[in-house]
Amino acid sequence: MLQGEVLDGVAELKAQDGGPILVGGSQTLVHALLDHDLVDELRLMVFPVTIGSGRRVFPETTKKSRWKLTDTRAFPSGVRRRNGRVTQHVVAVMPSGHEVRIRQSDVHVEVGVDGVTIAESDRPVLLDETGLPTRYYLPREDVRMDMLRPTTFHTTCPFKGEASYWSLDLDGEVLDGVVWSYETPIPQAEAIAGLLCFYTERVELKVGTTA
Repeated sequence: MLQGEVLDGVAELKAQDGGPILVGGSQTLVHALLDHDLVDELRLMVFPVTIGSGRRVFPETTKKSRWKLTDTRAFPSGVRRRNGRVTQHVVAVMPSGHEVRIRQSDVHVEVGVDGVTIAESDRPVLLDETGLPTRYYLPREDVRMDMLRPTTFHTTCPFKGEASYWSLDLDGEVLDGVVWSYETPIPQAEAIAGLLCFYTERVELKVGTTA
């Protein structure tokens, strides 16, 4: 934990031997670090939501020519992670205001495709995430697992962990990757461990009152 003047503290740490230094804080702090050439790698989380005009990532005083895009990754939710680097060591994380809320519910949920019921549950776990519709995670006992086929596809969400995917086989008609699950999510999302979630945009979802 740095005490006193943050810029002096980061500069002092950079002068020492050691591994990467992760610095997280407000945009004001990140911009101050950029202005003083104290950031070597910048990680941005870009969300598909626009609220107001926002602020520029790089202040006018920043030497943008020093930066090179080294990695970009898109997640199923539409979130994009972009990494830019100068050399190494100091990593600044831009705050996103992203929020994930998970809660148990007894609302009745039914999932179908072309009139065929694939899942039905009165014990879903609801997950609300910034910029996304409510997701309904269901116990496997309430899902027609005989109609699902595991895939080798995996994605990683910084707010939940690594997801595995299943395809739905409906009498020979296959819907690829329509179901996912976090088998071993990060601790903050452990309430959805092993539960299954359907892309509500690709299935017929009915949400009723409590049973």
